[in-house]
Amino acid sequence: MISAGPAADSVTGTPDSREVRVFLSSTFRDFNEERKLLATRVFPYLNRRARERGVELVEVDLRWGVTQEQAEDGHALEICLKEIERCKPFFIGMLGDSYGSLTPPQSLRHRR
Repeated sequence: MISAGPAADSVTGTPDSREVRVFLSSTFRDFNEERKLLATRVFPYLNRRARERGVELVEVDLRWGVTQEQAEDGHALEICLKEIERCKPFFIGMLGDSYGSLTPPQSLRHRR
């Protein structure tokens, strides 16, 4: 499991390194048991299977990749969108009863 890092394609087709990046998304406080199951059972199993085929599976979970300061400064959305772009087309979205955080409209205007 990793956090945000240098830019890369979700699938790297070089002979020495083939990587599949999977973005895992939910509100940061929800789905703890489901995330634990994915991290301890599902992703290790999939990674073993992928390695048999010369592919590295990388789970991208930004609960550890966005600092409190970045979230408070309104950068969490920007960081998440960049990571989603790097992981295309592999995105797992878990939806529940809460909405997560909202980016103040003034911080979005500065990014256009």
